[in-house]
Amino acid sequence: MAAVVRCLLLLLLAAALPAAAAPSEAGPGAGLHELEERLAVQEQRIAALEERLAAAEAGEERFHWGAAPLRLQGYTSVAFERREGRPATFDQEEFSLYFNSGISDRVSVFAEVELLHDRRRTDPETGRAEDVGRVRLERALVDYHPSDRFQLRAGKFLTPFGDWNVNHADPLQFTTSVPLAVDSVFPESSTGLMVRGSLEAAGLEFAYRLWVANGRGRDPDRHDANFRKAYGARLIVEPRPGLELGLSLLDDADDRVEEAHERDFGLDLRWLWGGLEVKGEGVVSQASGGDSPGSPEGLFLQGAYTVGRLTPVVRGEWFRRRTARHAERRWVAGAAYRLLAPTLLKVEVQRTLGGDGPGGNTALLCSVATFF
Repeated sequence: MAAVVRCLLLLLLAAALPAAAAPSEAGPGAGLHELEERLAVQEQRIAALEERLAAAEAGEERFHWGAAPLRLQGYTSVAFERREGRPATFDQEEFSLYFNSGISDRVSVFAEVELLHDRRRTDPETGRAEDVGRVRLERALVDYHPSDRFQLRAGKFLTPFGDWNVNHADPLQFTTSVPLAVDSVFPESSTGLMVRGSLEAAGLEFAYRLWVANGRGRDPDRHDANFRKAYGARLIVEPRPGLELGLSLLDDADDRVEEAHERDFGLDLRWLWGGLEVKGEGVVSQASGGDSPGSPEGLFLQGAYTVGRLTPVVRGEWFRRRTARHAERRWVAGAAYRLLAPTLLKVEVQRTLGGDGPGGNTALLCSVATFF
């Protein structure tokens, strides 16, 4: 590929030189202007070919639509699940595509599109069953990053509440399951405007996130159906190398429930020491309003230790759902094996106790997840 691109560069230069030397019939002034235009066009083409050459030598290909290159990446995961009292089943969990384009050195565009399960539906007119595919826009945003201290993000982004949610892609996590406190309290994504950045003060490194969004509701990506925006903030501090502590806050209203208002407070940590990774999150909610569905709360603590390609992992969880009278306790034990640099094979056993349901529940989960 690199040799082909080099040949194209040489041919392009060879074609450009005679064209630049050809006289113009419109006079010397017009000829000079035409020559400058041709040279500008050739310089743009050469720059584009040089970028493709660099990408080819790095083992990376990009699409070129319009003025800016478009990078296409993604990830997928497939799982097997066996739970007490239920049939064992395979699940094609996710297939996500990343679209990334750097418009300039300060402006970039990013989108994530998820292709989800087909859903079996019965046509009301014919009575025939048919599979209906679903496509979901997970993220779509424009980033303006003039400096590390100040960056502006607009569009649909992952809600920066805690650490797990913004790093939730399956190949990034050592377990197939998601902690209950992450999966059931705050919205996974938000549509609005965010200011973020990183700085140093008092010998410490800080990162911040401040955002305003439509918040929860029936159709939050398209419009806000109530008169209250969602406001959020997150602060991350690194008191020592390998240790990150985070504080998150979300103030929101849900137009699906009349006069419902909720504040979510979260704490999180992530500690890396050699092959050891310890991370945890806790969230407490304060829900108000006559028709409020309740205030969820929960926490989890997870430890993992990597030896070569193998990473054993254990996790303990405590969670009380919005309408539940009793909290659930869940224990997870398993391992992840790195088949390739971007590919993880994961196995885990779950044991869930408590809650409002009858008795406990045991489950076996296996999955393979990979970036591409």
